[in-house]
Amino acid sequence: MKRLFATLAAVWAAVLSYAQTEIQVQVHNVVAEDEQFNVTFIIEGEAKSSDFTWSPGDGFPLVWGPQQGRSTSMQIINGKTSKSVQTTYTYVLRPVSVGKFTLPAATAKVKGNAISSKPVAIEVVASGSSSSGGSQSQSSGQQQAQRQQTGQISDDDIFLRLSFNRTNVVVGEPIIATI
Repeated sequence: MKRLFATLAAVWAAVLSYAQTEIQVQVHNVVAEDEQFNVTFIIEGEAKSSDFTWSPGDGFPLVWGPQQGRSTSMQIINGKTSKSVQTTYTYVLRPVSVGKFTLPAATAKVKGNAISSKPVAIEVVASGSSSSGGSQSQSSGQQQAQRQQTGQISDDDIFLRLSFNRTNVVVGEPIIATI
């Protein structure tokens, strides 16, 4: 009986250790022709990823990116330690024309094993802006179109907020900062 239990435990541990990490893709399936949009790749597992590669293809010029983010979480519960590493890569793209396109797959390595995302289909539709708006909306639309054509981001386009879960703390007390 002990042998059976030890064998089952070894098989279960092997299955868990070979569980493949995958690359998840977050993107809107429908975007407007004059709209910049984000494509975010998320790699989550017990180990860090390396050698991440991706190209947006011909239908979408790269406006900005990649922006890489990484977070690591460790938990110790009843003496058992578990670790989770999440790496994100975010790109900002701009469509060239109306139609249906496919974003190619991204690849990375985790623990020496190559992993890849699935290709994602995106539909680019004509912009639905109406000309009945005031002159202020037309001028801001012209400014936005000009920024999109040059690929530059002005100071007005970025907003960050830093908030803490507590404002009064003592030395050594943990706090959570959220951007």
